[in-house]
Amino acid sequence: MQYPAAICHFMSDPHFNEVINRICGSILNAGWTSYVALTLLLSLNRFATLVGNKWISALFTGKTLKGFVIACWVWGGIFLVAYMGPTLEIRYIPEMLTWRYSGRQPTERIVRHIAIISAILEIAVTALVYFATFVFLCFKQLCIHAPLQPANCNGPRVGTRELQILIQV
Repeated sequence: MQYPAAICHFMSDPHFNEVINRICGSILNAGWTSYVALTLLLSLNRFATLVGNKWISALFTGKTLKGFVIACWVWGGIFLVAYMGPTLEIRYIPEMLTWRYSGRQPTERIVRHIAIISAILEIAVTALVYFATFVFLCFKQLCIHAPLQPANCNGPRVGTRELQILIQV
């Protein structure tokens, strides 16, 4: 099957206008940055819900939760504004089928390092929180099935809600 020349050109050559490239790259980077922060917030919320302390659960209700969500979107918005500016951009490289950071040095290098290091830290903390959630649920399940329950195994049985969270983790 032979593809029309327009499709081959679209798939292989630099085909985006500079403005479209800048807008798409900025939106993709802002979305990724916000997504990672929101995933961290979700993991913390799940863990706080399971642990059930009043002061921890209070952090994830009402205005406080809205503030956390707004902070996640603002964090992504900062990168959106930075990459829409004149010194930074994320450019699509068709040969590699990926997006790459580019722009004027040293601003590009500094912002790229901030984005990458913050994403790595957020993903690492998210993994630790999910691991703690997994361990908490497993320990809670073991306490229920133990023949002689230790003193620190108090609390209700593991319900279906907790098991669903365990499966999602």
